[in-house]
Amino acid sequence: MKFSLKSLIWGTLLVAVGVVVTFVMFPKPTEVESAKVILGPLRVTVQEDGKTRIREKYVVSAPVAGRVSRIELKPGDRCYEGTLLAVILPSDPAILDARARAEAEARVQAAEAAKLRAASSEEQAKIDHELNLSKLVRAESLAELARAIDVDPAGLAASVARFNGFARSGRDQDFGRGETISDRYYSDPQVTPNPCLAPIEKPPFYAVKVYPGDLGTKGGVVTDPQGRALDTAGRPIPGLYAAGNCSASMMGETYPGAGGTIGPAMVFGFLAAEHACDGARRPGAT
Repeated sequence: MKFSLKSLIWGTLLVAVGVVVTFVMFPKPTEVESAKVILGPLRVTVQEDGKTRIREKYVVSAPVAGRVSRIELKPGDRCYEGTLLAVILPSDPAILDARARAEAEARVQAAEAAKLRAASSEEQAKIDHELNLSKLVRAESLAELARAIDVDPAGLAASVARFNGFARSGRDQDFGRGETISDRYYSDPQVTPNPCLAPIEKPPFYAVKVYPGDLGTKGGVVTDPQGRALDTAGRPIPGLYAAGNCSASMMGETYPGAGGTIGPAMVFGFLAAEHACDGARRPGAT
């Protein structure tokens, strides 16, 4: 097929006109500002009169990956509750191979497990809160507190007054609180003159039921320094050892403080095991 010079010229002109029209009609790019998206609180600054005169700047984002459609709002437009700021179209999902699918399913399972743990923790917190509320009694006065816990108001007021006198003088004439090193170890050094006693004066007042209980052991099998159990005559019983709360306390009827049973249990448990191993290696030893 042959083209004349005239046809070639007209064809070139048409192509040139098409290019010019396309360039003119094509949407021009819009300059935008970019910034790093961070999660932060929404703050409004006010002055003494409660009014704000500072222009706050906020960054609005969504925790998804995608493409943002053209925003119709103009700078300075007012936004109200329910105002559509932008439309984000999700990105095309990546092709999932076997490994990527397994990783995605594992993340979903981990998220579901975390959700169940959070729900369990929330439920336990509610139970603990309700339990504490049921155990703790609060009142704005000692008389009101006495009526709430069903005790004599006059007797409670007298007990508190007597206790407050001890707190001011620094000497507990009833129980001697604060007179030992162990008492003062768990005290508040900012409270004077006795760090274990502070007056009960400012409402609200609280009360909680206290029940007697047991602590460790006050008796058990008598042992020797190797942890061997002794008979009524004080002789070691072959092959029988005792340590911890099943044995008699090495401190008798006294209790020096926290850990008073843990330490001896560890020491005599070790000694008993060591002696038993030596006996196994030496036939005939007790």
